[in-house]
Amino acid sequence: MARITVDLDSAMVQELQRRRTLTGSSLDSVVSELLAAAIRQSATKTPRDAWTSRSMVALVDLGDKEALRRAIDAG
Repeated sequence: MARITVDLDSAMVQELQRRRTLTGSSLDSVVSELLAAAIRQSATKTPRDAWTSRSMVALVDLGDKEALRRAIDAG
């Protein structure tokens, strides 16, 4: 297992210590488990810029000028 040093906000450290106390695990284990869960969760999400497509259907008859004006006015 690799050892690293990470600078954390004091509120984050307090939350990690609270979780350590609740679980009875070491701080290393709590951090590793939370980080692994976050990585797994982010890997299953679709990227924000993923393209979605669906067939498009005109909601207004473009040949009907009055219907087109009403749609534009309705905004």
